Parts: sequence; structure tokens; C-alpha cells
Amino acid sequence: VQHEPGAFTPEVAAELEKRGHVLKNLGRRYGNMQAILVDRKTGRLTGLSDARGEGSAVFVPAKR
Repeated sequence: VQHEPGAFTPEVAAELEKRGHVLKNLGRRYGNMQAILVDRKTGRLTGLSDARGEGSAVFVPAKR
């Protein structure tokens, strides 16, 4: 899991590593990130946007 400095508390980082995740601090801030989280079990999509940037997450229903 690549992350910016301060992204995780020591407790959260330890729990992620305990679950087998490898954490890599990139040593810099990202900024202006947008992402879509896909839940493969439910098919649910969640849009996210970094509040520090200019983007936004918007839901647009598909036309059928």
C-alpha cells in the first residue's frame, strides 16, 4: 500500500501489516487525487475525491 506521510496511525499501520499488507511511505504528499472503490461482492461503486484539490465525486445514473 503506497501512502503519503501521516496517512495511518501506528496502530492502523501495525494492523494492516499484521493482515499481510506491505506499506510503502512515498515520502511526499499526493494531492488532487480521485478514485473509485469497487466492492466486487456487491458491485457497489464509491467515488472519492481529495478535498485538498479541485475535483469532486459525482454519481450519474446509467441510462437504460
